[in-house]
Amino acid sequence: MSGFEISLALGGQLEEWKQGVTYGTLVALRAAVEDAADEGLGDLRRDLQDGLPNLSPKTWRKIVFPKNKSKLTYKPTAILYSKADAIVTAFDEGGEISADGKLMAVPLPYFQQRMPKRRNGSSKSKVQIAYEMFGEENLEIIPANGDRPAMIVLMSGGISKSGRISHRARTKTGKRRKNTGMIPLFFLVESVTLQKRLNVQDIFNNIERRFPQHLLRALNITLADF
Repeated sequence: MSGFEISLALGGQLEEWKQGVTYGTLVALRAAVEDAADEGLGDLRRDLQDGLPNLSPKTWRKIVFPKNKSKLTYKPTAILYSKADAIVTAFDEGGEISADGKLMAVPLPYFQQRMPKRRNGSSKSKVQIAYEMFGEENLEIIPANGDRPAMIVLMSGGISKSGRISHRARTKTGKRRKNTGMIPLFFLVESVTLQKRLNVQDIFNNIERRFPQHLLRALNITLADF
């Protein structure tokens, strides 16, 4: 009689235990996916900051499904994506890119470093930004010759001691001011070869490789009482 009563008690506890373990496992899966995604997002943003400092690291984004954290599933999913996917892919893989027969404006390094950063979502090209900085009427295209490609240049430009580039209007008599001249801003080319600057695929591989560690850590927390 006593043995029968004990078995019933154990049976009830077993069902409760199974429910608890199931719930703890689902919570751990969600936590592990969140942790792995957060770690990967941080790695991707640091990689972008190091490789392409003029592109905002926040172009890398994260989304986790289900969006409702209280809705638990055995297959929670995190997606890491870039709002500048074409640029990221180009510099992750490297190689040659072209503009379908059109000329591309490639900023010279000293001008690239001094260009204002574009706001997220801005569709302005770098040439449009240069127009706003100096005035379209002050920029001219110099045709290519045998030694160099065509260029977009700033006429009557000057460079301050701090490296700031500016247009300097002529004097009232029409004379050019001292220390002014033609400053090349862009090369116009049919194609460019990009060096690999990012490590996106390596980071994705590391996320996948480290996920079991995140899951084990999460299970140790959620199942600590079982």
